[in-house]
Amino acid sequence: GKDLDERSVEGTCAACLFNLPTVLSDPAEPMRSDPLPPPSIERLREVLPNYEIVRKAGKGGQGAVFFARDRKTEAPVAIKAMTIRDEDSELAERFDFECRTMAALKGPYVPHIYEHGSVADVYYLIMEWMPDGCLQDRLTGKDAERLRMRQVVRIMRQLCNALTCAHEEDTIHRDVKPSNILFDGESIRLTDFGL
Repeated sequence: GKDLDERSVEGTCAACLFNLPTVLSDPAEPMRSDPLPPPSIERLREVLPNYEIVRKAGKGGQGAVFFARDRKTEAPVAIKAMTIRDEDSELAERFDFECRTMAALKGPYVPHIYEHGSVADVYYLIMEWMPDGCLQDRLTGKDAERLRMRQVVRIMRQLCNALTCAHEEDTIHRDVKPSNILFDGESIRLTDFGL
């Protein structure tokens, strides 16, 4: 095995790591104020003029994901965006860490990252668009379906491939769950490596 970096939890087995909550700060630190709401579509259009922001596609605990098109190539993209206060440098560093981590991963089951950065208080990550929703929707959404064993095996093989790709880069996901497994047809992408 490879040594884990300082962000890992010493003495915790891999199986237990998956059961740890993802936290944004040291539990001993006092809680910061509530996160700012994600940027509006109008604000995102201001700071990312090279993209046609079409609609908000989803919202998470820290930000939102927008469906957009690259104005040059007309390619569909997903833009994960959040608003971060100037004084919250730790959150900004964690967002940047997640972006760099995802951009370093190369494999068929991790999303392709096109660009990431910040403009004023808006932090963004632009990646390939996954048009067919997430595993959570397939299991519990309005069009929920019971997966056949061969579908489960295919999804698990792809997920294991994505995790192997991450582990080869000394990255532990820490938040593998159905809502972080996105689909393009029957091919998955494992997302949200950090926040």
